[in-house]
Amino acid sequence: MRAHSEITWGTEGHWSRKHCPSHQLIVPDCGPPTLIMSKNYMSRNDELRQGDSLTSNNGEWKAVFQEDTNFVIYGTKPVWASDTYGLDGIRLCLQDDCNLVMYNQRHQILWSTNSQ
Repeated sequence: MRAHSEITWGTEGHWSRKHCPSHQLIVPDCGPPTLIMSKNYMSRNDELRQGDSLTSNNGEWKAVFQEDTNFVIYGTKPVWASDTYGLDGIRLCLQDDCNLVMYNQRHQILWSTNSQ
């Protein structure tokens, strides 16, 4: 990923510069309501929480920060995964330097794209 002010999952499954509104849903969980985000881009300093996803404009591609802590990109089937299943990651952040980083509750880095 290159340094952009906003990074968008484009219609061809590539990152591109576009601006689209976010779509948010409140859904009940076994406890209080949980905010689930589904949009097609992340801006610098945005984050995904478990259950959040990015979906391409045409709906053919989806990047999901799953409840099992794995970050997975899907087409008609999984095409890539961060292999972080079972770790204690709670947030996936697009840092100011456009490095995508997964953190645990103690703010320790569990995984990153090592982008520069």
